Amino acid sequence: MAVWFQDVVDALQMLSQGDRYYYDSYLDELVYLSVEETGLESREGLEEEIEEDVTGRFVRLPTYYDFNPYAFMERYVYYLPEGDLSDRLSRAIRGRGAFRRFKNELERCDRLEEWYAFETQCYKELVLEWCQENKIAIVDNQLKKM
Repeated sequence: MAVWFQDVVDALQMLSQGDRYYYDSYLDELVYLSVEETGLESREGLEEEIEEDVTGRFVRLPTYYDFNPYAFMERYVYYLPEGDLSDRLSRAIRGRGAFRRFKNELERCDRLEEWYAFETQCYKELVLEWCQENKIAIVDNQLKKM
């Protein structure tokens, strides 16, 4: 079994506030824990296994609180050329409902797909950084603990 780089990116993109993913370096798989009831199932006894792990078998992926998707929007706006769109998006990301307003503005300009590609690249960079910090290699797009 292998953990694919894209699987980790996908897991981070779907994170909710109570979710936790771990890379199980022995079984070479992603494991999931949640404090909330969801459709995803956790392995029986997994939480205890993780708490008792002293060998480094389980490597925690970044949680919802370890990165800031809002910062991805700020970064996107920063890289836009100055002008009308940049100004509108800068205003859109202020206050409550920022994500919705931001996406609505991009949809009006037919640039939503461009945003999604940019956002995915941000998540990929986050995963690459996580791999480096945790000494996990990416071999043929699969994770391998070094």
